[in-house]
Amino acid sequence: TSNHFYTDYVRDYALSLIVMELTHQYITNYNNQSSSYESAEYRFSEIMEWIRINYDKNISAKEVAEKFNYNPDYLSGVIKNKTGYSLINFIHKTKINVAKKYLLDSQYTVQDVSSLIGYDDDKYFMKVFKKVEGVTPTQYRNAFNSIHLNKK
Repeated sequence: TSNHFYTDYVRDYALSLIVMELTHQYITNYNNQSSSYESAEYRFSEIMEWIRINYDKNISAKEVAEKFNYNPDYLSGVIKNKTGYSLINFIHKTKINVAKKYLLDSQYTVQDVSSLIGYDDDKYFMKVFKKVEGVTPTQYRNAFNSIHLNKK
């Protein structure tokens, strides 16, 4: 019988070790996932802020991805998952939001606005603006002025 007790004791001890090891692995994996998730969230915010700050430069999706050490396709997918826009479309949307503010100031021509937000080609700017907003920059400016003048 003492031999039977020793076998039960070894079995219980071995099971306890296995459960402790599994628990340790689970906690370690959970902590690693949490910190990498928080890190990914921080990086996402950092990337979005960098794009917002650098709206006035001619930046590409490839340039942003390289700056933050990501594959351009992967980063574009992450951005799309978070914002609903691919990386290049998010860049365009950010630039167009700034352009709309400039367009409300009549001292700037459409060409000026294009240059101020980092587009070298004003025709390309107009094409992107129309794609994002559904109207040309001039139509946007005129529509705002019409609404604003009618309210006075």
